Amino acid sequence: MILSRITKAIREQNWFAVAIEFVIVVLGVVIGFQISEWRSEVSDRATESTLIARLHDEARALAAARDDTRRVRERIAGLLIDAIYILDDAEAGALPDEACAAIAYSHIYTRPPDELPVVEDLIATGRMDLLQSAELRRAVTQFIRERDEGRNVVAEIEGDRNRLAIQYPDLIQWELQPRGDPLRLSRRARCDTGAMRNSTRFMNALIDNSGRNTGFVQSALFEPDIALANVIALTGTDSRPDTEPESETPP
Repeated sequence: MILSRITKAIREQNWFAVAIEFVIVVLGVVIGFQISEWRSEVSDRATESTLIARLHDEARALAAARDDTRRVRERIAGLLIDAIYILDDAEAGALPDEACAAIAYSHIYTRPPDELPVVEDLIATGRMDLLQSAELRRAVTQFIRERDEGRNVVAEIEGDRNRLAIQYPDLIQWELQPRGDPLRLSRRARCDTGAMRNSTRFMNALIDNSGRNTGFVQSALFEPDIALANVIALTGTDSRPDTEPESETPP
């Protein structure tokens, strides 16, 4: 219809009518783009609201799961340090059973859960920009950075760790306990405290394992947990953006 009117106006050399028709066409295109952009913005903000709510729930669940691992690893790291000081003091007496067990298992590291599926999806699709808050994007990026650094540290720690019960069988012996679970060997570590004190090689290996455990707690647990707590704070209800459009129609 518009094209036929423009053609007629040109044929009649009615340049004013031609100009009016062109203005109508251009305005129609511009308004169409504005409506499309408005709808896209409304859709993105609704998607953002869903993503932030999901991120908050996933981050809280991850923090709770990591909390158990952190408490156990802090306890083991503390026991190893206690054991070193006991062994360094000739008058300190024998190692407590709990410290002996910590030494025997000091080469084992329980990797904490560290994934946020919603973040993995945003990274994979390249849509991190859906999160409007620059502060939240920085917090998420910081968590990913600390998590990856923790993974690298764990890989290095596990590479050449000291399996003390195997390397020093005369100092650490396993005592079988009454059988319970038919598919699980029940055992208890026994430590020769005096022989441990007299073995420089053993003490060096124990101190090395203790340092690895402390590094594990710091890099794989503490630092990612701090970053994760920041993500939780920034995705709480009070911190979420207003996603309701200002009106039912585009501007």
